[in-house]
Amino acid sequence: ITGHVSEKDTYEVGNTDGLDQARYEKVQVDGLLPLPRKDHSSTFMKDNTLLLIYGGRNDNSDFESKELSDLMVYDIKLNLWTCIGTLGFRPSPRWNAAIVASDQREQIYLFGGTSYTQGSCSNQVYCLDYSTVKV
Repeated sequence: ITGHVSEKDTYEVGNTDGLDQARYEKVQVDGLLPLPRKDHSSTFMKDNTLLLIYGGRNDNSDFESKELSDLMVYDIKLNLWTCIGTLGFRPSPRWNAAIVASDQREQIYLFGGTSYTQGSCSNQVYCLDYSTVKV
């Protein structure tokens, strides 16, 4: 498999024989972009039209917090990022957690992860009822 930049913001990958080529293109999106991050959790819901990203870490020293606890949603149909706020309790910032969405129940489950706040790995399970989210 080989890869190369063919145009600005485009990366092509394929077999050396030229078959089965794929092409990445940078997407220009609207809305509030998520902070750069790594070790975040992600899942799809709503028939794979929403990409959810939770937490992770930002090792860029320009930002005050290195561990994140935000829930960002990218609506593929609308090409729009949104930050979902929660009222009351929410899990501590964490990275490397597992997240899964249940379309039928419109719920998001978050398990484990690592947190400076907690001081170690977690075995806690959290649930967010997505049907109560106002976007």
